[in-house]
Order: sequence, then C-alpha cells, then structure tokens
Amino acid sequence: MRARTNTYDLFFHFSSFVTDVSPQLGARVLDGLLMPVAGSSLLSKWMLKRMQKQLSAAKKIKKILVVGDLNIGDAVTVQSGITALHELFPRVQIDYVIKESARNIIEGNPFVSNLFPVYQGVPTPSEQDIAKLLSIVQDGAYDLIMDFSPMIDSGLFEDYAQAVVDFSPMAAEMMRNEKDPNGISNVIYQGYVYILNLFAQDVPNHESHSSDGVGVYLSDEAIERAVNFISDAGIALGDKIILINPDASTQFTRMPFEVQSELLKSLTDLDCKILLGAGQVERLIEEKLLSSIPRLNRRKVTVVPREIPLDTYAAFVDASDVFISGDTGPLHIAAARKYSRTGRYEMRNHTAVVSIFGSTPSRIYGYDSGRTNFFAANQDALSRVYIAPSPCRNITCINKAAKTCSRVRCFDNLNIRGIVSDIKTYLDTIENFTQIESKKVYAK
Repeated sequence: MRARTNTYDLFFHFSSFVTDVSPQLGARVLDGLLMPVAGSSLLSKWMLKRMQKQLSAAKKIKKILVVGDLNIGDAVTVQSGITALHELFPRVQIDYVIKESARNIIEGNPFVSNLFPVYQGVPTPSEQDIAKLLSIVQDGAYDLIMDFSPMIDSGLFEDYAQAVVDFSPMAAEMMRNEKDPNGISNVIYQGYVYILNLFAQDVPNHESHSSDGVGVYLSDEAIERAVNFISDAGIALGDKIILINPDASTQFTRMPFEVQSELLKSLTDLDCKILLGAGQVERLIEEKLLSSIPRLNRRKVTVVPREIPLDTYAAFVDASDVFISGDTGPLHIAAARKYSRTGRYEMRNHTAVVSIFGSTPSRIYGYDSGRTNFFAANQDALSRVYIAPSPCRNITCINKAAKTCSRVRCFDNLNIRGIVSDIKTYLDTIENFTQIESKKVYAK
C-alpha cells in the first residue's frame, strides 16, 4: 500500500496554516504557485503519453481489471470509465474492484463481468484489503489493470499483468480544465474521456458517444422497502418530497450545524414533506437538527434510519423531488440514473439534485444543468451547485481528508435564503397531475 509520507502530511498542514494566517492572500499564493504546474497542458499531455506507452505492452486485451477507490462515491463515478471501456471493447471481460458497502448499488451494471466488493478499510485500505486485491490480481491473469485509486500503489500489479496504467493523466486533465473557465472538469465526464483518449491510438476510428453519466442498480426489495416506508410515514402520493443528507466525511464538506439548522427550518416552511438522512460520520446529527427547529415544524420531517441498505437509500432519492447534500457519496448516488435490476419497475429519475459546496472543487465533484462548464446530473430534472464565497478556498482543498485548518471557513456567507427560494420556485413548477403520476413506480 502506498503510505503517506511525512512530506505529504507536512505539505497539507502547511497549506492549511497559510490560509489560517491569511485566508485570501494565502489562497491566492497557493493557487498561484500550484495551478501553473498542476493545470499545465504540457503536464497533462506528457502523462497521457506516458500511460499510452505503458498500455502498449498489452499486445491483446481480453481481460481488464478496474481497481476503484475506497469511497462509495468513487464506486459510482468510476463506472463512466467502464462504460467507455465497454464501448471500445464490447466483447472484453471487465472486472471491477470496489468498496464492500457499495455492492448493492453497483451489482447489475451490465458492463461489469465480475464485481469484487473488497475494500472495508477506512480511510485507507487495510492489510486484508490489499491481500484480497492481490489474490484477485494473481488469479485473474489480466491483460490490463487500470488503477483508479490514489491509495493503491499500481506498482503492486506490475508482475501480474501485461500492462498497468493509473489515473494520473485524468487528474492532470481535471486540473487543466479547472484553469479553463469553459472546460468541464467533472470526475464522471473526465473518467469517460480519459479512457477514449488513452486508447485513441489503438482504436482510432471509434465514434465517441457523449456520456450522460452513470447509473445505480436497485433490487426489487429495496424499491418496495422505500415505497412502504414512505407510505407508513404518512406521505401521500401527491406530496412533494425533499430528501436532505446532512452528513459528509469531513468538517470541510459538511455544512456547519447552525447553517443546516437554518436550512432545515426554512425548508419546513415550504409546502412539502421532508426526509432527513441520518448521520453516518457525524452520529445523531439528524436528531440534533430536529431538536433545533420548532416543534410544529418537526411534524413535516421523517428521519431515514441509519441502518437502511444503500440501495434502499437510492430508492428514497428516486422517490424525492429534491435532494440536498454537500460533497459526499450520497450526492453521486443522487446524480446517477436509477435502474431496476430485474426490469420489473420503472424508476422516476426526476429528482432535482442540489449540492452545497464547501472546500472541494464544485466543477469536479458537483452537478449543474444550468452552466456550460459543469456536468449535469443524470436525471430528468435540474441540478444546481451552490458555492459559499469562502475567502480561503484553493486547489489544495481538493484533498479534504489531509487538510488541518484550525478554523472552518468553507461555508462562510452561504446564502441560505437564496437556496430555499430557488427550491420553492422549482417545487412550484411541478404541476399537481405531473407530480402524482411521477410518484408511481409502475410494475411491468
């Protein structure tokens, strides 16, 4: 496993210290020093050529292993690269390594031959994770291994495959597009484009299809559990539903409690019912939020149990008219197209995806259907990104897990009133008959 070095930790601690001391000047200095290198088109091209040279070692590709990252969101987003691989090589076996807890939303992807839900370590792979991964690699006789994880050293695989490539050219291209006000740096879009560019010399006449995004795949039981829960909660067929995810993996992507309390109170004043997700990292945040708003407003809120399976959560998202979250795994689940594994159910896919960004780059991880330099959610509804005017946001914030800022300024001056006003306007556009019809999940 690639271990963090002292230099790595010191660098991000130093970058955090710089913006603690002088938020605006520190951010400008860090971006001024790092972006010309990280966002260089020459660096992007050099990295791509380097990976293409390594790819040339694979004389004939019949079996590919895609090594995903450890997070649930990454298990969802890396599927865009798998889609591109399938377009290029429709008869090739494509296997996929993911986090164990993401199994029940990735199972059913028609382009994945074998799914390996391996990772259980948090936030880095455990020794058991690495041992299982190496066993898969050693037994698989893969022609090509594609490593999409910054936590896994691709050098581990060099003796077991004809060619091993990593995601570094994709990361460089995302940084390059961050410098370009018209470029699309979204991780799903770039994952798809990276694969096409990587194989451009080998499949020169491939007709590219514009990727609309990725999907998640739900069992009948998950869909039925969600429908029954919503009915038992007293939410009627014509009610407008907002699902809020109050949690995130770090304090730099999770809205401060006071901000979330104001948002929840304002949303309960709208003509809607609210599903409030439970905290997975920030335990009991949902109960604290409920306690922070007036008792009468609480009657509109139903807490989604923490223990529900991930595919049931995805079904809750599909039943909702608006989904609200910071940058975290559930955001990517919400933005993904929902599919019934058996085909017995027709999913709505009409959820407006509202994301509220703190530290991390919104153009890389967010979805917005109204801006040309953003990627839209794979839903038949609007997607919208809201970015707090933080004084210290800079390129080093992309690695939220490594930051050590003493004060969290990521959500300073967030315009809650404007967000709620936009959501109200959107809900008002949903005509009642359309709303009722779109709530149905049709059995075929």
